[in-house]
Amino acid sequence: MLYLLVYNIPNLLVRYYGGVMGYRLGSKYIAKATESGLLGCITKAASIMGLMMVGAMSAVMVKFAATYKTTIAGQPFILQDILDKICVGLIPLLLVLGCFYLLQKKISPNTVLILLIVLGSAAAAIGIIQKGDGVLMESGAGAPPRRL
Repeated sequence: MLYLLVYNIPNLLVRYYGGVMGYRLGSKYIAKATESGLLGCITKAASIMGLMMVGAMSAVMVKFAATYKTTIAGQPFILQDILDKICVGLIPLLLVLGCFYLLQKKISPNTVLILLIVLGSAAAAIGIIQKGDGVLMESGAGAPPRRL
C-alpha cells in the first residue's frame, strides 16, 4: 500500500502540473513563433521532412518488376535490366508520381485504385509482368517477404 502511495502521488502531481505548464509555455512559444515568422519556417521544415519520408517509403514499399524477356538480334533483351540501367526503381517512382498527379487533378482515390488494378491486369495479360509476382509486404528485419 505504501508503494502505491509513494509511486502514484508524485506521478499524478507531475502529470497534472507538467501538462498545465506545458500548455502555458507552448501557447507562449506558438504566439512568439507566429509573431517572429519562425512558425512558417517550422511548417516548411516539417513539410519537407514529410515529403522526404513519403519518397523514402514509396521507394521501399512499392514493388514492381517487369518480367518481359526476349531476344533481339541474337542478344537477350531483359526489360527490367534496361530500366534499372536508366534508373533503379523507375517504374515504382512513375507509379507513385502518376497516382499523385491524378489525386492532384481531383480524381477520386477509388478511381485511382481501380485504374491501378486495370493497368496491372493489362500488363499481366500482355506479359510485361507475371501474375502473382508482386511482393505483398516486407515481413520485417531479415525475414523473407511474403508473396501474393
